[in-house]
Amino acid sequence: MFIKLSNLSLEYLVGIVADKEIINQFGDIEYFPLRYLSGSELVKFFNQFGYRDEYGSGFPARKKYAYEKLNDLNNKGRIKEVLENFFSPQSYIDLEVDLIKQLDKLNKYIYYDDLSIRLDKKKCIINSTKKTVILSNALSKVDHDYIKEHINKCDQKIEQMDYSGAINNAKSLLESVLNFIRGEISDKSEEIKENLELPILYKQVSRKLNLSEDEKKSNSINQILRGLSGIVAGLASYRNLESDAHGKGNKKKSQLEFHHAILAANSAKTISEFIYSSYEKQYLSKQK
Repeated sequence: MFIKLSNLSLEYLVGIVADKEIINQFGDIEYFPLRYLSGSELVKFFNQFGYRDEYGSGFPARKKYAYEKLNDLNNKGRIKEVLENFFSPQSYIDLEVDLIKQLDKLNKYIYYDDLSIRLDKKKCIINSTKKTVILSNALSKVDHDYIKEHINKCDQKIEQMDYSGAINNAKSLLESVLNFIRGEISDKSEEIKENLELPILYKQVSRKLNLSEDEKKSNSINQILRGLSGIVAGLASYRNLESDAHGKGNKKKSQLEFHHAILAANSAKTISEFIYSSYEKQYLSKQK
């Protein structure tokens, strides 16, 4: 899920991570560090996200340093990782901190970013509160962030053991990516039929992106492309596992399990990112 905090939410988060206790004009505690991180500890914390900083002479004020890193990660769409890491319950085992109370306060800020944060057993969960529809044949934008966001929705369904929902989301993601690209690369004079079966949709888009099997391609590439077509066909019929288990007069338990959902979600992610990257290279790069 791609998320980005507003400036006010980000400033509040900086206070939690690195500031000292702040008292507002009414004498109430506005925010304070949930666990104190020294300069070297802050560097160690943020280096988890790919930085190579070193603590030493000339190191900026802790709050300034934290703001720079949080702002950078926020702009890169990685603030979710920061929140999940910083508020991991395991980090507060030996601290006298009412973590739930502090998250409730943070929720008052990120509520305006259409987000919520909560504890769920051993980890911290960030959810979108925005009511959105995953699939639309008239999407205004699809990109890598969109794909990541909806793969995260699949992961959430899997965590909730809603395997059927996860597989539906995975199939809908691939359909939405293919429909978007088809609309972007089709000639204006070309008639675009709606609600195509997924294999047919994939075949149309892959042909336009030169991703179909071709004698000019190596055998290994053709074999991979053939395999992708087979995976798409499998995703299109994957839900039959669920529908077959609930047919008329059939009271068998759903056959869908964790590994089925993982396979569907990861397959959809791989193909969606591959197709979009191909579109990006062949079409978007020419527009720059």
